[in-house]
Amino acid sequence: MVCGVCYPTCPSEAIKLVRRPDEHISEIPDNKTFIINMLKEKTEKRGQ
Repeated sequence: MVCGVCYPTCPSEAIKLVRRPDEHISEIPDNKTFIINMLKEKTEKRGQ
């Protein structure tokens, strides 16, 4: 997945380029999952 706009500095691409042990790979959320979780946390904080 390459957007083409900021390809060399894209965080998701940079993470893929860094070699990590297999157990750590699953812990890195993709951008969509990260954004959804972030929005959920913000809305939960507002509700309190």
